Amino acid sequence: MAGGEEGHDVEIPRGELVEALYGTVRDEVEFVFDDSVDTLTDHESGVDVTFRSGLRRGFDLVLGADGLHSRTRELVCGPERRFHHYLGYCFTIFTVPNTLGLSHEALIWNAPGRAAALYAVRDSGELHAFLTFARPRPPYETLRDPAARRELVAATFADDGWEIPGMVAAMHRAPDPFFDTVSQIRMPRWSSGRTAFLGDAAHAPSFLTGQGSSLALVGAYLLATSLAAHHGDHTAAFAAYERDARAFVERNQAQVGTGDAALFPTTAEGLERRNQRLRGLTTAPPRTGRPAHTALALPDPVDAGGPASATHPAASH
Repeated sequence: MAGGEEGHDVEIPRGELVEALYGTVRDEVEFVFDDSVDTLTDHESGVDVTFRSGLRRGFDLVLGADGLHSRTRELVCGPERRFHHYLGYCFTIFTVPNTLGLSHEALIWNAPGRAAALYAVRDSGELHAFLTFARPRPPYETLRDPAARRELVAATFADDGWEIPGMVAAMHRAPDPFFDTVSQIRMPRWSSGRTAFLGDAAHAPSFLTGQGSSLALVGAYLLATSLAAHHGDHTAAFAAYERDARAFVERNQAQVGTGDAALFPTTAEGLERRNQRLRGLTTAPPRTGRPAHTALALPDPVDAGGPASATHPAASH
């Protein structure tokens, strides 16, 4: 969501948001697609980067925004497991034909510890299929094996009805089902030397909070503002960025520890409480987001005179 006129939220699909951001800067920024970072060497005057393609480049700074499983973070700060905080669920997403004729809507099925959804993005001929399930320990070994991932999902939902059998069959046929754990990234620091991290690479909140895109955009804005305000002093800029953003990030991450974010309860009692909350939303929809969503005021853009006062509330997702 983004703030609209008179304080109302305006829904912006993620694909359209990406297109808008890319279209704004595509003529001012060099983009290199279909490549990835292989090595990073930080030194006094910059960072030397070698890409998988063999390309070598030097940069003043490196900003890692490459997601939950950030390769940049691993190169600079060490193995992901040092920062990975598993939240007790796994999920898979893939596409299926829209044989149900859904448009701008979603169907959701739940049992204790398991959930499924079919949702249509506008009037597409395909639906996004989503299966998630509770699992006490993260299946790290399964993450690396596509066949094992499919078998784990199939076994978990083997006795379920509704549209589940068809979804599982479609998952087996899908060329690229995405499978992952529901997790957060919790780092003691979001920078090291001349490299800083933002978005999920720094602090993935998980989709249970609904705040991943919002935190990424807020963090990018604050980092850019800090870099502009500190005129080339990256150490001071990175420190200011983290000082201004960390409390907001951690407050949103903490939503997974409250009943408010328990979308997929593991007990029948918890599921009924969740359903009661959802029924309440249909009769009295909230006029504002959760307090965590608006707990930060964004500074005005920095000009030659320095940063202005913070006046703009952060938008909720």
